[in-house]
Amino acid sequence: MTAMPQLVSQFNAVGGGAAALIGVHDFAVHAGGQNASMPVVLIGAVTFSGSLVAAGKL
Repeated sequence: MTAMPQLVSQFNAVGGGAAALIGVHDFAVHAGGQNASMPVVLIGAVTFSGSLVAAGKL
């Protein structure tokens, strides 16, 4: 039960990584025409890295 915060942080990292990968896929499929996918990639990458840092600190 004491490892629950780390687990939640890792689940959050997986969600952020998935969002980043979906944004990269959309950007690649539409040959760079989708400028709206770049914030998705940025937010997903920041969520992924921040969650891993948080899991490491916990």
